[in-house]
Amino acid sequence: MIWIVVTACLFPLVLAAVWFSPLRGRLPHLFSLAYLCLRRGGSVFDRFRFSCRVEQFSDESQPVRRDQFFRVQILGRIPTEQGDVDTVVQIEILDITEGRSRQHQVLSSDEQYRDERTAEFHSIQHNGIVPNKNAVLARWVTVAQFPCHILRFAYRGRRKLLFRATVIEIASGKKIVSAQKTLDYVYCSDGYREVHGRRLEVLGACVEVSAMVLGLPPYSEGVRNLWSEWIRQKADVFVSADEAAGTIEAVQSRFSGMTMQHSSGIILAYGKNADCFFAIELALQTAGLDGVVSRENLEKLFLASQMLEIQHDRFLSIAQKRLLSSDCRIEEPSQLLGITSDMDDESFRKQLNEEYRKWNARVTHPDALIRRQAEQTLTLIAKIRSQWLQSSV
Repeated sequence: MIWIVVTACLFPLVLAAVWFSPLRGRLPHLFSLAYLCLRRGGSVFDRFRFSCRVEQFSDESQPVRRDQFFRVQILGRIPTEQGDVDTVVQIEILDITEGRSRQHQVLSSDEQYRDERTAEFHSIQHNGIVPNKNAVLARWVTVAQFPCHILRFAYRGRRKLLFRATVIEIASGKKIVSAQKTLDYVYCSDGYREVHGRRLEVLGACVEVSAMVLGLPPYSEGVRNLWSEWIRQKADVFVSADEAAGTIEAVQSRFSGMTMQHSSGIILAYGKNADCFFAIELALQTAGLDGVVSRENLEKLFLASQMLEIQHDRFLSIAQKRLLSSDCRIEEPSQLLGITSDMDDESFRKQLNEEYRKWNARVTHPDALIRRQAEQTLTLIAKIRSQWLQSSV
């Protein structure tokens, strides 16, 4: 009898405390959760509620930086409509460091844990047959275990991750029940958004070099299409057509403030070893696209190769392969053979003879394209030699 009186006295006080507390705004949400739980056959305080947990652990048998793993486990009631339902468990990961409204995808470098259409992390594991309606997993069951190093996040640093485990009926594809858990994780590498932005900056600098070789904008549609396709091919991560076009528009808009030294510096500082050669090849291809390579174009190409720290002989080899075998007209083709206006007669003869021996050895090359290039270059050498002999008479 006493406990009834005590309950009757305390109940209004509890209601008043809840009514004037910050929990008041969450009451409708709590009531709706209770209603859904009752409809599913559970109770408001269901001790068998489906839940999941995630833990990070070390495996000392693995190499350093590959010894960290995530383990996902599930526990509780699986409310199927009938017994003997074959199921799988789907694991999803979201980066909610900046809030759930600004979540980022978590990518995977391992095809085993990757969506078929994207690089997003995606894991589906067989969960077995649920024997009875509302069967309960009484102990924690491991449904996924994978290495941490395969995951790629948008940004480096401390990340707040949301793991979601969903039980799915195989026959119908219907989601039966799901639970989620958050976990903090420190990502020590550059994020894919950071890498993506830096890569676009480097590729944009390569396009700037080509733009400065070509001259003032606007540029033809063919040139813009060449640059756009080149950016998408050389990017390590997916670059949309809009992003590539935006990069080219930005290059055109800032042309007046560009310098060969600054653009080359970006490529040398942030690019890969091969990016310098990619940049000069793009500049050569761009210069010859309109059918004429002027003396000014060649001077800027030589300047670009120097700024990109490409050896002179290596640049000549690339330029000869790209331009001398094309159908474009070159105003000063002798420069591509290493001949300059300040050479004396002896240096001129020596350089021309070296080029002749090099290209003459390729006349019998098994590759038809190289044979054609050798014949064209030998014709050019003969023409230059004839002009020099006439001028020296």
